[in-house]
Amino acid sequence: MPIKASIIISNYNYGRFVAAAIDSALGQDWPDKQIIVVDDGSTDDSRAVISSYGPQVLPLFKENGGQTSAANLALRHCTGDLIFFLDSDDILLPNALTTVARAWYQGVSKIQFPMTMIREDGSDAGSIYPNFRKTQTPERVRRSMALTSFYVSSPTSGNAWARNFIDQVFPLPEDIRFFDGYLSSLSPFFGDVVTLTTPLVKYRINTNNFWTREFSPKLVADAAEEEAALGGRLNRFLDEKFGIRPVDHRKNFTYMMKRIVTKKFLPSRCDDTWQAVMWLSYRSIVNNPNLSLKTQLFVGLWFLAVWATPKFIAIRIVKLRFVPSYRPPIVGKLLKFSGWRG
Repeated sequence: MPIKASIIISNYNYGRFVAAAIDSALGQDWPDKQIIVVDDGSTDDSRAVISSYGPQVLPLFKENGGQTSAANLALRHCTGDLIFFLDSDDILLPNALTTVARAWYQGVSKIQFPMTMIREDGSDAGSIYPNFRKTQTPERVRRSMALTSFYVSSPTSGNAWARNFIDQVFPLPEDIRFFDGYLSSLSPFFGDVVTLTTPLVKYRINTNNFWTREFSPKLVADAAEEEAALGGRLNRFLDEKFGIRPVDHRKNFTYMMKRIVTKKFLPSRCDDTWQAVMWLSYRSIVNNPNLSLKTQLFVGLWFLAVWATPKFIAIRIVKLRFVPSYRPPIVGKLLKFSGWRG
């Protein structure tokens, strides 16, 4: 008997996109599926769009409380064995459920897959994210988490979760703004993380997202502190569950990228010396088993450039890392050559 899949679509003021997300869920070539659409207090025409689908979907309307609160509500109504959280501006490809189900086996906590990038108008942006390596096996994911507290993973729409994993970690604390990273960090401790290399989602690039509009060193520093706090929360959860405290965000090179920005532009918010920051940055690169030599070199050069250049130059180098829409085509080609998967 086929396993049942639940697709949970969380929406906030994306009335112009949510119909495409719902249509892509309804169009899946999988016989046993449930589609839940949570509207998180939208003020546009989203609720009318969602209601127009009638009994084809389960609509849940709530006051605005954030993505995590929407996920918590949906899980109380979810009946699937496999669970997809689809952002309302993204689109599942028709074979997504079938492809994931074929890769499924007992003991999997998560299956992740890359996404084809599309522009706001739906046209192909010509890139895939993340650029997973075929060698990213469940064993390598576990090793990467042990050594670096990090592994390359997909954002929200690029994952399918096992119900038996989800039941052990939900409901989530609702002060977690972006629950996909929280779940991704926990999943290797509950089972295998299987990585597919075929894109199964169209991921819409929002050129007016928060990072683009509000980019500043302070925003990066805030993200670093939020990541450190999340690491502490993960450790407390794993300590209570398994008696282990494995997460050390300083081993994660993406965290250290934020940390060096803090040290460069807001030194009062970074107590570490420059020597300590650069040493931890170096270790976060060389100890990561999923980084190729080219990628290690590329990331290492980025660290050195931020450290060594004047602030008016360094800020441009930092923005190239954290604001993809700021990158000129030549930088995109260099990133692809380096094997960078972020």
